Amino acid sequence: MSKPDPPVKRIETPLTRGFALITLTILAEWSSWLRNKLATLSGFYILRNMNLDDFPTTYPAPRASDSAANKDAQAVVNVPRRTGLKNSPYLSYRDFHEAYRSRKITPLTIAERLLSRLKDAQSHTPPLNHVNQCHHDDFLEQARESTRRYAEDRWLSELDGVPVLVKDEVDVKGYESRMGTRFMNKDNPAKEDATTVSRLRAKGALIVGKTVMNEVGWDVFSINPITGTPRNPFNPNHSCGGSSGGSAGAVAAGLVPISIGSDSGGSVRIPSSFCGLYGLKPTLGRMPGKGTAAIGPTNCTQGPLACSVDDLAIAYVTMGGPDETVRRTGTSYRHHAHLSYQSPRFTSRFSRRLLQDLNSQNQPPPTLHDMSLTGSLADLHIGIYRAWNAQICDPVIGSHMKALEQSLRARGATIVDIVIPDLETTRLAHITSLCSEACAYLKTFPRRDLVQLTFPNRLTMAISHTLTYMDYYRSLQIRTRTVARVRELFHPTNGASGVDLVLTPATAITAPAFQPRDLVYGVSNLSLSSDAMRYVFLANFAGLPALSAPIGFDDKGLPIGAQFMAEWWDEATLLRMARVCEELFESGVEAEKRKPSVWLGDLL
Repeated sequence: MSKPDPPVKRIETPLTRGFALITLTILAEWSSWLRNKLATLSGFYILRNMNLDDFPTTYPAPRASDSAANKDAQAVVNVPRRTGLKNSPYLSYRDFHEAYRSRKITPLTIAERLLSRLKDAQSHTPPLNHVNQCHHDDFLEQARESTRRYAEDRWLSELDGVPVLVKDEVDVKGYESRMGTRFMNKDNPAKEDATTVSRLRAKGALIVGKTVMNEVGWDVFSINPITGTPRNPFNPNHSCGGSSGGSAGAVAAGLVPISIGSDSGGSVRIPSSFCGLYGLKPTLGRMPGKGTAAIGPTNCTQGPLACSVDDLAIAYVTMGGPDETVRRTGTSYRHHAHLSYQSPRFTSRFSRRLLQDLNSQNQPPPTLHDMSLTGSLADLHIGIYRAWNAQICDPVIGSHMKALEQSLRARGATIVDIVIPDLETTRLAHITSLCSEACAYLKTFPRRDLVQLTFPNRLTMAISHTLTYMDYYRSLQIRTRTVARVRELFHPTNGASGVDLVLTPATAITAPAFQPRDLVYGVSNLSLSSDAMRYVFLANFAGLPALSAPIGFDDKGLPIGAQFMAEWWDEATLLRMARVCEELFESGVEAEKRKPSVWLGDLL
């Protein structure tokens, strides 16, 4: 009897690096036969041969009125304090705020110490490469203003004076949004903050600078020969994940408690898992997209990475919500199957930044409702797709997932075995839509710029060029089916009880090691990328909120993460589960491993 196919297949393509990578890239750029062969191996052409009559869904975020989540919940925006002993080496935003209020230290002193730590990070062997832009004078001036506010007892919020880093993809006034490239926005600094950044700044947060990312966000290991590759503080010879690798590495090393990332294919959750952090990918449309690149507009959203659940929560409620800068005059929404879509609007062809994010308008208010209800989980049904969760590459991940399931049962949660049909087709549709949108974005740049991309991304772009309008259209038809099936999980049409959450590993692997030459030329390893992305694509493609939380370590001392997915707009339940995981983790035998081998966090 033949063994059934796994829910999600592993991509099997040649691993190429060094001279072989350079040669393959150049040949693929010139040979249509080779491009088509590589695209076939990657599964790019499977969807075009499917016979589908579904209407396409472009933007997979329901209207607020269509979602049961948060309907009856009071909009709670204050982070409830944790009870019990804190067992973490990391400084939370509350630690900074209380130190400032008590006059133990000032934001200016913290800023000066942090600049020294950034220098130490680059003096480390090897350099940590988490931060690629920091305007010292601007950072110190922000800190002076915060210090004056505390001296006069007029701080703006508990975030006043708290240092925050921002992914290179997101606009910060005065900084170039390079997206990890040599050419994007070169000598063209942002004239204003992205909406999410301006909201943090309005609360007094100190914007330290920009973090290293995978070039244009393609791939999930942040190997970037241009900017330097961010190193994992738990083992500097291993990856931070990506594409928000610098954002994760900086928080894990203790430099800042919060950083901003973005996630179109796990780019917040994968680095959070690899670096032992809490990472939230909100519902698509929850975070205003103004001031970001529209490189994957129907899959991508900004999201915070943080050292603790409290830090994650305060970043979420501060950054999220409708974009109040949107001009409503003359705008309209189109709906299909209760889904809305608005085309991204750009400031100009040359800056290629989102001018407005109309999709952020149609949402319930962000809330932290019930976040502190961690003692009993009797009201929650948690779905587990056993065959999918079994597709891990290291048995120790499975052991930690089993222990987590038992702990959730002990707190009263009902565990429900579920099946999610056609996950492999969903994975193919996600990667097809993502590569189509990214390729369309990159094609707006002249060839003299595109030849400056690293070899792995030139190869990916050459393969993506083979995708046609039919491939993209088929992916949107599959999205309609995917959204319907996910909705059925939460609200079954047969009258049965649905699930509140879906639990999976965050990744099928822990942080992989680098090969030295990969840091010079890059590497194309789609098989390993598919291992990292095995559990993340569904939330991106269906627009669901999802969260990664640390639950332990492997035999090499590298972090392991679990992922929870919830119904659209129900980030509050995710944060509640993250706090449960935090309580379990910090009270467990592995809590002492939380401090990484490279530590720069003694700022107070």
